[in-house]
Amino acid sequence: MSGKQSTITASGTSKIAVAALALVLYSVYS
Repeated sequence: MSGKQSTITASGTSKIAVAALALVLYSVYS
């Protein structure tokens, strides 16, 4: 499970980064 966990963490981090960027853009342009 530790092997899967690192992959999930990597994709989860990028998803969080994308979500944070979208949230910033949304709050700037709205």
